[in-house]
Amino acid sequence: MTRHFPTVVSTILLIGMLLAPSVDADPIVPLPLPDGWSWIPAIDKSRVTATGTWQVDQFRFADAAHLKSYTSGDTLKIPFSGTAAGLRLAGQNTPEYQGQGAACTGKIQYLIDGTVAGTIACTTAGREHLLVQGLKPGKHLLELRHLGDANGIGCRIEGCFAFTATPGTVQGYVTGQRSQFLTDCRITLLQNTQEIRSAISRNWLAGTYSLLAPAGDNYQLRITAAGWTTFTSEAFSITRDSNTVLPHTFLNRTPDTTAYRFRFPRLNQQAIQKAGDTFAARFLGFSATIEYVRITRRIGKHVISRNLDFQEQKEHAHYYDRQVLATLPGDTPPGIYDLEISIHGDQRTSICRSPRAVAVVKDHPHDPVLVTWGHLDTSGQFQAEYLQRLCAMTNLIAPDMVLSSNCVNPAYIAGAMSTLRSPYLVNFGNHQVPGHSHWYGSTVQIVPLTPKINVLNYGQPWFHGTEQAQGLLQKHPHAEFNLINGFESNAPDEFLNTNKVRLIHDAHGVGSKAMIIPGTRTQRVGKVNSISFRVVRFKDGFVESCTYDNHPTAAIPFDRHQQPPLRVDYDLQQTGHVASIVNELKMDFSQAKVRFLVPAGHVYQSSAGEIQTAALSDDKRILEVVVGVDIPRESAITVTLSPRN
Repeated sequence: MTRHFPTVVSTILLIGMLLAPSVDADPIVPLPLPDGWSWIPAIDKSRVTATGTWQVDQFRFADAAHLKSYTSGDTLKIPFSGTAAGLRLAGQNTPEYQGQGAACTGKIQYLIDGTVAGTIACTTAGREHLLVQGLKPGKHLLELRHLGDANGIGCRIEGCFAFTATPGTVQGYVTGQRSQFLTDCRITLLQNTQEIRSAISRNWLAGTYSLLAPAGDNYQLRITAAGWTTFTSEAFSITRDSNTVLPHTFLNRTPDTTAYRFRFPRLNQQAIQKAGDTFAARFLGFSATIEYVRITRRIGKHVISRNLDFQEQKEHAHYYDRQVLATLPGDTPPGIYDLEISIHGDQRTSICRSPRAVAVVKDHPHDPVLVTWGHLDTSGQFQAEYLQRLCAMTNLIAPDMVLSSNCVNPAYIAGAMSTLRSPYLVNFGNHQVPGHSHWYGSTVQIVPLTPKINVLNYGQPWFHGTEQAQGLLQKHPHAEFNLINGFESNAPDEFLNTNKVRLIHDAHGVGSKAMIIPGTRTQRVGKVNSISFRVVRFKDGFVESCTYDNHPTAAIPFDRHQQPPLRVDYDLQQTGHVASIVNELKMDFSQAKVRFLVPAGHVYQSSAGEIQTAALSDDKRILEVVVGVDIPRESAITVTLSPRN
């Protein structure tokens, strides 16, 4: 099955070569353009004549390739057929990257059949513009001139549209909480719930967006950015050769990415516990009264929560800070929970909240399974959508932890990875957006994966020294072994050996990406490229496998424009709730987890695998049933969950 990827055009730029055989998964194809529209990519040399210093660019897995210029007077000549023409600019270079061209602050003058028709200012412009309409049917010539001066220079052009019927434009401004991290959005135009256009948009310099669209009624606009709440507009109409300006849109951060008054546990410092276990929680409680401690998680539109018994550790209080020991009830279902502590009085009445802070597990693994990736360049919405697809595959694999190294924009990462049903650790390296500690805390942290296995998160080069890391590890002297999620791989051998480090995952470094580091018993697992991931399996306390298809170093390939090669689709049939699983990978997955949300009030049975957990929502209306099933390599299987007769 081929799926649509909702964008104007996807020009695949191959960056690096996989060392393993490719996966023949279906591509994600573009959403078709409206009738009477045609698209001319700026990089198409057979149709576009470039004069000057234009360069092809698609920096860090942007949504499409484009031409950029920083020389005034550079021109593009583009023949087209139709009665109207439009322009799509490329996105502004994201704020954290300056090495591949600064922000575009020049102008674009456009000529139709030799006559100047107008000018676009790149600093404030949205991505799409109607340039001309009312032309005679037939062939015409569009010329684009980059104009720069002392007030600004630079432009990026993705391509042009030709139309047989004049469209209109919908435009507006979108900003949001933590707006310094909000680079771009997906702007989707719907008509009677059907997607008509969808594209990555927003100029982060000015917050503007613009989208060309056929004239029509009953339109709505949906604005999506991972980690921010999705906005859907009221109905509106679009008329030919007109600009429909929507009110300013402000996107709030989603609750599952927003912490309030918490020290720990938190993202990158999660409490991974079994039901009945006790853990410490530190928060800004001031001198208010602690009313309750609770964990919550959403299943669809419903909630599973538990109130926790707690005891305050007054000896650990300091100024604003308070600390409690909280105990999970014995009937707590496995899952990733938000932690809430309600305080009252002292003019501080509120709910202190730490999203995804508590991971409740059924059992602690002796030999863990990990999923790892690195250097994915998640700087905006398009890259976050790739990460969301990666997380969807990971939820099927159901590892004990996910390790991600050398991340970029924490706002999009926290949003995309909020769908994960496994605990995870991330670090930020040489492409980081300053301010990531707001979400993920200190650069060096430690998380006990089990009472006997710790994971050190080391997000800096090793020349900074190991003193802080050594101090954290010494707090867990009874560990059987330790793991490292590192930015780079060249940790000192003595440090690895002293601390019984059995794995170091990294996204940055020279040498073989999958090897036992000489002089140690530590398995290095490094990223091969930015279009792959790994599954790491342990046996008897050591890495048993970490590569793909019997290759000595390769990771699992996953292209940016590819459907997930491991995926599940759900359907409600007369026989029950059916999960159709496709595994196009040359890899078996044992005890993969398929999750069903079904009506409560029944005892269910599964046609394959075995039911591992069944958790009832607080309102007793929905049951979350998790089925463990083995998924053979290169297979398609179905799992049907039905009420027992």
